[in-house]
Amino acid sequence: MLALEHVFCDLFYGYDDFGSFCTQRLAFRIYMKIYRPTNVLSGFHAERPCAERPELLYVAEVWRPEKWEVHRHQHEEHWEIKLQVTGKATWRLAKSRARLSPGDLLVLPPSAPHQLTKGEKGRRHIIFLGLEPAPIFERVPGLEESWSRVTEPCVVPGAEAVRVPMRLLIREVRSDRPQRTEAIRAALDMVAVEVGRSIVAAQERDLLPRHPSVADACRLLEEHSEKPWRLHELGRFVGLSPNHLATLFKNEMGTTPHQYLLQARIAKARSLLKTTDMSVTDIAFEVGFTSSQHFARVFRKLESCSARDFRQKTG
Repeated sequence: MLALEHVFCDLFYGYDDFGSFCTQRLAFRIYMKIYRPTNVLSGFHAERPCAERPELLYVAEVWRPEKWEVHRHQHEEHWEIKLQVTGKATWRLAKSRARLSPGDLLVLPPSAPHQLTKGEKGRRHIIFLGLEPAPIFERVPGLEESWSRVTEPCVVPGAEAVRVPMRLLIREVRSDRPQRTEAIRAALDMVAVEVGRSIVAAQERDLLPRHPSVADACRLLEEHSEKPWRLHELGRFVGLSPNHLATLFKNEMGTTPHQYLLQARIAKARSLLKTTDMSVTDIAFEVGFTSSQHFARVFRKLESCSARDFRQKTG
């Protein structure tokens, strides 16, 4: 990571606004940490790019190679907004998978685990930022109501309106123009407004309606995850044959009912690890596992750490 303060630097940035590959020399008379992430084709990541706008934690634009992978992680206290500019990407979430095409937006609320898989072919151009939106909500009346609709990761298809203010934000962050602080604030507010509008529009149009039986199956698995569900039993409750339910569920949720059940159990286990002093073994049985060894294997696979390590990090 390279920290810049009152210096000139060569920053290999990638494609310019006209689609040409370029190298730009940037002059910064402010302090921020800016670097190119490892193993990307091009791009940058800027942390705390504007001291007067602390709600903007970071902003980045990267061109990622084929088969690029981001390990499972989550942000405990801030939101992350990802715009898929070109290429396709599949993000593994806590309860499902999010498949992004160009123009799609992924909205991640705090504490939402996510992992970029490397199954998609082709290069990917992504713009993303991390922010704590409370100051923006104070500046823009009514905006908090739109954002509050998102309690779990949300995919907004075709959110092209977000792209323009995001590009403006990128331009202001990587320059030292007059009224830079004011311009960053204006662009950031517009990003937040367009994200809110996109969330409302997607939900009101119900662009991706869920099959009623799949919705019922998800609800049963989430609310009664401690039960030893079998596919034929779940199908009987929602009125579908086991094979039909398995096919519908996989198509809509991107995973199998059994994997969804395991994810629901681990979600409850995370909550118990954070809020109680129950032993790990007791939690394993409480959420529906029949052995602590199985619980340990599944927890490590989904969270990339042991339950005890998770409790220490979040306790």
